[in-house]
Amino acid sequence: MHDILELGTPWLRCMATLALLVAGGCSRREGAAPAGGAGNQPWPPALLTQAGFVEVPLTMGKGRLFQVTVEVQGEKLLFLLDTGASYLVLERKVAERLKLPTKKAPGGVGGLGTADAAAQVTRLESLRVGEFASVPFEAWVMDLSAVNEARVREGDEPCDGLIGAAFLDFHRAVLDYPAKKLYLRRQGDEKPAS
Repeated sequence: MHDILELGTPWLRCMATLALLVAGGCSRREGAAPAGGAGNQPWPPALLTQAGFVEVPLTMGKGRLFQVTVEVQGEKLLFLLDTGASYLVLERKVAERLKLPTKKAPGGVGGLGTADAAAQVTRLESLRVGEFASVPFEAWVMDLSAVNEARVREGDEPCDGLIGAAFLDFHRAVLDYPAKKLYLRRQGDEKPAS
């Protein structure tokens, strides 16, 4: 099995996709119950950990969004897993509290409860998502007050940031939705795309 994993990421992704399709019952009859039961794994997590992925537990907020503990510059923070966000985002007040140097972002950002939000960028030299240690990564620094107002209305605590697509893609993220687990793999010393 170990030799098979050496074939590389494309093969591993193909096998993981196939396992998900088979376990998820992609060919099941209409009206039939999903394959597996509540709590069953759609694929063996050991396959991912053997391939160098780190398992990160997630929690589900009352607003039905995944949350994860993140450590930035040694401070524990609450981030949302947001596959619709393009970038890793850090709440402006958190960046100020941590005294992170920022510079103007290359343009504004839409969404997040505003038509065009002003943003800055910073480089997070120390970033951990659960037990996963990332390479230094660029984060957009933004005012997340509209997001946090909505979270408080839902009964959730305010978040300190968002884990978006750039971070997830760079670390080859795999999301196990039923088990509430995120799997990330550290890339060599490659520079992350911004």
